[in-house]
Amino acid sequence: MTTIHTPDIATLRSAVDQSRYAPSVHNSQPWLWTTDGRVLRLRLDDLRTLRHADPQGRQAIISCGAALHHARAALRAAGWETHVHPMPGGDPRILAEVTATPLDRADPRAARIVAAIPQRRTDRRPYRPLEPRTLDDLAAALAALAHEVGASSTLVDRDTLPLIAEASGMAAAQHRYDADYQHDTHWWIGAGTRDEGVPATALPRPGTSGAAGRDFQTERGTLSAASTTDEARVVVLATAGDSPTEWLMAGQALSAMLLEATARGVASCTLTHMTEEPRPRELVHEAASRSGPTLARPQSAIRLGLASGPALPPVPRRRLEDLIEVE
Repeated sequence: MTTIHTPDIATLRSAVDQSRYAPSVHNSQPWLWTTDGRVLRLRLDDLRTLRHADPQGRQAIISCGAALHHARAALRAAGWETHVHPMPGGDPRILAEVTATPLDRADPRAARIVAAIPQRRTDRRPYRPLEPRTLDDLAAALAALAHEVGASSTLVDRDTLPLIAEASGMAAAQHRYDADYQHDTHWWIGAGTRDEGVPATALPRPGTSGAAGRDFQTERGTLSAASTTDEARVVVLATAGDSPTEWLMAGQALSAMLLEATARGVASCTLTHMTEEPRPRELVHEAASRSGPTLARPQSAIRLGLASGPALPPVPRRRLEDLIEVE
């Protein structure tokens, strides 16, 4: 009889524990996990979605994709190859089923990426510039990571960056007087005592978020930077289509890209609001397509650069016990 080796419950719990640190829209952490000791299932927590700010659930599913990649990276670093069955059917809230088999040999790259998980921050401050060679090497690495899952990553040319800033400003303007949208957003922004949301210590002071950064129109921000001149560069993450499966794919690519940047000492900030409405999204696609090969559906823009201030504190996270159920 053939023995089938699978991770034990402690290993699966450890992987889910790493997923707690994944980036998510407004740090909403909209994921839940269940396991029977053999299959690890990722579920969308629809009580933590933004009904008006993210009506399709696109940003929430991208967030879940990032959590999925974090867990997969942790399992690989522990010696397990993961096999993902996305959107297995039945319950639409079940986004993926994950099984694991032993790796033939240890993967030192996985350990490097997992070491970056607790160090990664969403840094909304203006950035200092990257050296050209460093930027080119990073852009090539990010493009390769996106390609591995069927997505694309395109470094936006410097002279095309105004299109990104225009898209960001347009997206914000379209919802400035939308009371439901603003309520959705401000429930999560400036949170001070919960284990969720974006605390004031992670928000720049008004008017200091950088040229392409998002201004949340809140006075709660306390984060200051050494300079208000922003030298950030931007990559655009895109997929061929716009289905929940591709949103989940984009989230995995996003996680891999952000952790690679962190491992190289590069600050990053994800911007998904400008890919929510049609016209800003068209501008983002135009900026990417003018700069190099890109797929048709931008899912996120990512600011990259060198931090302009001291290391940021971690943002609050939900407890492991609230995220996993052992069946």
